[in-house]
Amino acid sequence: MVERNDTDFQRKKILAIGYKEWKKMGFSKGTLHHMKQNVKSDKPFTLNTVSVKVN
Repeated sequence: MVERNDTDFQRKKILAIGYKEWKKMGFSKGTLHHMKQNVKSDKPFTLNTVSVKVN
C-alpha cells in the first residue's frame, strides 16, 4: 500500500493561503488555484517544490 504524502495540516495550510501572500512568494495565481482544487478533491496528491515554501 502506498503511503499518503498529503497530511491534513498541509491541506489546511494550502486552503488558508490567500492570493496576495501567494503572489509575494513569487508564484502564479494558476498554481494556487490548481493546488487548492487538488486539496478540495479529497484525493491523494503529490507535493512539488512549491510546497517546500508552503510548509
